[in-house]
Amino acid sequence: VAKKVADVLRLIETDANFSRLLFDNVKEIIDHSISMKRVEKKFSNSDSSWQADLACEIEEISTFGSFHEALNSTISSTIQNAFTFALAFLECDYNLDLYIEPREIRPLWLELFK
Repeated sequence: VAKKVADVLRLIETDANFSRLLFDNVKEIIDHSISMKRVEKKFSNSDSSWQADLACEIEEISTFGSFHEALNSTISSTIQNAFTFALAFLECDYNLDLYIEPREIRPLWLELFK
C-alpha cells in the first residue's frame, strides 16, 4: 500500500494529466459525499453552507470542542475518504501499474478513468 501511495504522489507531482483527472474524480466524490451527508442528516437546502451544517452538529462540536476543530475534522475526514476511495478504484486489478509502465497506453487509461 505504501508503494502505491508513493506512486500516486509521484504521479501527482510529475504528470499533469493524471493530477487533473485524479483531482476531478476526488472532487466529484467529495461533492457526492457532502450531498449524501446533507440528505442523511436531513439538513435543509437553505442558505447555510455545508461546512456550517456539518460542523455545527452537536455531536461534532462536543467531540472536538469548537466549531473550528469540528470543521477541520469534517473536511479532513471527507478528503481522506475521497482520496482513499479514488486510490482503491485506481488500484483495482493493478490498474495503476498499467498506467505507470507501458507509457503508450496512458491516453487510453486516462480515457477509461474519466
